Amino acid sequence: MKVIILLVSLIFTAIMVLPVYSQNDGLPGSAYRDNIQANDTDLGGELKKDKKKQADIVIGKTLMAGMPLNAAVKLLGIPKSISINRGSEQEIDSISIAYLKHGLKIHALTNKPTVEELEVLPSFKGEFSKGIRIGSKFSSIVEIFGMPASKESNIIKYPRIRMYLFLKQDTLISAKLFDKNSEILDYQLLR
Repeated sequence: MKVIILLVSLIFTAIMVLPVYSQNDGLPGSAYRDNIQANDTDLGGELKKDKKKQADIVIGKTLMAGMPLNAAVKLLGIPKSISINRGSEQEIDSISIAYLKHGLKIHALTNKPTVEELEVLPSFKGEFSKGIRIGSKFSSIVEIFGMPASKESNIIKYPRIRMYLFLKQDTLISAKLFDKNSEILDYQLLR
């Protein structure tokens, strides 16, 4: 229990204390830097947001399962909520960070500093790296990603790339993407 409290306090401290702007952010890819540089600070140190300058979130390019958790938090900003999920064993206790204004949730194990699961919600306005978006039709998805390994009434499974797409009337409404060899419970249930 003390470990979980410590982890939550560390994440909260990291979100609230880490500088929003850094010349040498150490993150791979220019999209992270573009998003950070789009948020210029004024002389008083307050953040000025210009929505036109902010980088779009592209699943599989600027945001992906397996990326460092601190990089995802830095990209997405302050979350709407953070919750702790107890696993059947201490090693699979997880943390969920909700970014409802982005239409995303990220999930990580409490003992690993990487994004284990990226949950794309129906309110997500961005796109995937291959060009599909929430609202894309099944035929478009198959054209881009190929035939899925399996298709149930509402789930298309691409286990090779650890992507599970949820449909309603052959229209994409949400998605879950996982890190390689993820131990998060959702991945175990979907496989």
